Amino acid sequence: MVNPWDRPPLSRLGDLTEGLTYEGVGRVTSQWETYEGELSHLYAIFSNRYFKPEAYDEYFAVGRTARARVQALEDESERFFIKHPDQKSEGDFRSIIAAAAGYAERRHEIAHGIVRPIHFYNAVLRKPFDPQLPFAFCLSPSHHHRNWFDSEGNPKYLYTSVEMNHIAIKMYEQLVDLIRLKHALNALNSYMQPRHRP
Repeated sequence: MVNPWDRPPLSRLGDLTEGLTYEGVGRVTSQWETYEGELSHLYAIFSNRYFKPEAYDEYFAVGRTARARVQALEDESERFFIKHPDQKSEGDFRSIIAAAAGYAERRHEIAHGIVRPIHFYNAVLRKPFDPQLPFAFCLSPSHHHRNWFDSEGNPKYLYTSVEMNHIAIKMYEQLVDLIRLKHALNALNSYMQPRHRP
């Protein structure tokens, strides 16, 4: 993995209870909603409508998927940075938007995965089945999501709570940078507003 949002290698050891796996799913999906909420603030700032409901409605209307919303955010940012050039803020935004696209992919996989016993995938993991071992669990893609399987029909991901908790933690760390950027952009936008004499 080069980036913290890259898909991790297939997990070989499952969670000892399925509850741990379900908790990992909840942690990632909840963290993503927090993350996307902050992205919606950027969209509102870029369109000069911070905390105005129509900006948030528009953000979720123009992008029916996370990928489409990221694209809408990029489009709005281009107009903003033409009006308010700031190389550091624009560079920070480009880093955050790359991370957002990556985390959106992981969240999508996790939100649409299925919790299953990991021994279902022993052939893929090249592990012999040991009936003495307790069941262990993982999150795998559903069979109808064909793009999450390789040409031999093997899943491209198997997540346990370990991988999902790591993704959630890394998303949280990125969220801190995202909130800092939000405040910097809002200050930049406020500073550039025309001042009216009383």
